[in-house]
Amino acid sequence: MVLDLLARHDARATFFVLGSHVVAHPDVARATAQQGHEIASHGWDHQDMTVLEQTPLLDEFRNTHDAIVDHTGTTPRLVRPPWGRIDSPGLWAASEHGYDIALWSHHLPTDGAAAKVDRDIETASPGMIVLCHDGRGTPAESLFVEVERLVATLTADGYRFVTVSEMLAAPEAS
Repeated sequence: MVLDLLARHDARATFFVLGSHVVAHPDVARATAQQGHEIASHGWDHQDMTVLEQTPLLDEFRNTHDAIVDHTGTTPRLVRPPWGRIDSPGLWAASEHGYDIALWSHHLPTDGAAAKVDRDIETASPGMIVLCHDGRGTPAESLFVEVERLVATLTADGYRFVTVSEMLAAPEAS
């Protein structure tokens, strides 16, 4: 559903994926990459990276990295730590894989999505990054409706939806 929504608006996104989910659903990961979206790391199984020792941290990054490469043919360059929580060992493990850390400026949860989209539209600015979850089990139809409203409205206002890596590589606005 999300891939179809993005295609309708010629929008691209970065999907921060769990390695365990890539292994469980390689067809979804492959289709996402084939449609021009960026696949990036969110760790193996959504653990708080601030409580892991060095070896388990490296395993989280390596296993997820390998799953993404093996199943999509793309090499991730970014990581978004679960809950945005990362400390110096996590930064070290990310740098060992050549990853940049990505966070977000706006969050679109399932609960209260309509009000959040109103706020996101009102406060939109170049470079904003909207964090939106898939619902992990059964995504809510109401969230998809609001994501579509956000993308459609901001696209009509002249914004383009690009991957985080595309945004980082863009020349600075003057």
